Amino acid sequence: MKKLLIFFLILFVILILFVAGFMSAAVFNSSKNKNISGEANANANSTNLDNFTVSGGKSAVRSTDLDSFAVSGTKSAVRQLVEKTGRPAFGNPQAKLVIVQFGDFQCPHTGEEFPIIREIISRYQKQIFFIYRNYPAIDNNSPTIAAAALCANEQGKFWPVHDRMYLGQSQGFTDEILRDIAKRSGLDLAKYDDCAKKGTYLPAVQEDFNDATILGVLGTPTFFVNGHKLEGVVTKEQWEQIINKALEILK
Repeated sequence: MKKLLIFFLILFVILILFVAGFMSAAVFNSSKNKNISGEANANANSTNLDNFTVSGGKSAVRSTDLDSFAVSGTKSAVRQLVEKTGRPAFGNPQAKLVIVQFGDFQCPHTGEEFPIIREIISRYQKQIFFIYRNYPAIDNNSPTIAAAALCANEQGKFWPVHDRMYLGQSQGFTDEILRDIAKRSGLDLAKYDDCAKKGTYLPAVQEDFNDATILGVLGTPTFFVNGHKLEGVVTKEQWEQIINKALEILK
């Protein structure tokens, strides 16, 4: 009788462990699918093309949205949250047209967009102000990579590091690779090592992620043009249409 009770007790414990394992797997898969869904959304066709003539069938804002760019005065609460100061920036700080990108250095879609947006912001640098923010959602290494880039920003070297990270995206990002990128970008390595080791900018990366969540960012790249959201890879032709239209309205 005693042996029988012990047998059923062991069987009961095994059953509990099995159920717990099954539930954990379900939660993990749900989280994984959510991340994949967010990434897929970043390259999905937009339904907001009805009033905006673009080619390629990828995301863009409606021209009717662009009409509101002409509104002057205090920035909306959305724009104040999106265009947060103290982030890496490029272009004319006095420009009426502000473009903000949320990106992940490991995201293939953001990597696809990189040469396009880099050319665009260089060409329009006197007419726009471009802000880069982090949405580190690919995996657990994404916040570390983003924080390393902000360590470079501390030394005024964000853009060389930013460019090398996206150009070398396929090689991955170990600590050694990040340090090599810092070295080739001309950083003071002692200062970089101290910054990276302490995780100095992880709170700023977390703040970017939190803000992006509030703003409804679901994947990368996601852009905000004077507070208006664009999701996914935007072509050079689309950017030209969007920016030229906005600048015309903002005259």
